[in-house]
Amino acid sequence: MKKNACMMACVVLIVIFAVPFTFGQALDGQWFQMKVSHKGYGVNPDGIYKISGSITNYMYLTWDGVNSRYDFRLFRADGSEISQGIYGYNPYWSPIGDNEEIAADVGMEFAPDSINYIDTHHTSFIKIKRDSMGTFKNATYNSLGCQDINGGIGDRNVYGGCVIKGKTIDPSKLPFTP
Repeated sequence: MKKNACMMACVVLIVIFAVPFTFGQALDGQWFQMKVSHKGYGVNPDGIYKISGSITNYMYLTWDGVNSRYDFRLFRADGSEISQGIYGYNPYWSPIGDNEEIAADVGMEFAPDSINYIDTHHTSFIKIKRDSMGTFKNATYNSLGCQDINGGIGDRNVYGGCVIKGKTIDPSKLPFTP
C-alpha cells in the first residue's frame, strides 16, 4: 500500500513539472493586423448590388489566467475599439494543446470606421511559430470558411463571403498608439 502511495505521488509530481508553466501566455499582449476581404451583395430599397471590399483592423489578445482563456479586442486604424460579442459569440478563446494554438467557431465584427461594418461568422485558426528553443516568434490568423452574415456599407445592408488573414505586428508599427 505504501509503495502504491509513493508511486502515485511520484506520478503527480512528474505531471505537475511536465506541464509548461507558461501555458496560455504565448499570445498574451500580442497585436495582430487583421485583413478582411469580402464580396457578396448589398441590398437597399432600390435593389440588389454586387459589392466587394477590404477592411484592415487590429486585434489585441490578453491572457485571462483565472478562466484559462484569451480575451480579444478589435480596433479600427484610428485606435477606436469595435464592440464584439455579436450574436451570442463571446470575445474570447481557449488555447489547444502544448503549442497553445487556437481553433474556434467565432463571430467578429470588422469596421473601417464608426458607420460601416460587417459581421462575420467563421472558424478561426491561430498558428504559433516558435524558434528552436521554444520561444514565441510570431503567429498567424486564418479564417477557415467565413461568411458575412450582416453588415452595413454605405446605404446598403451587405451579405456574402469573406476571407480573414492576420499576423502578429510589433506595437510600434500600429497606425495608432495603444
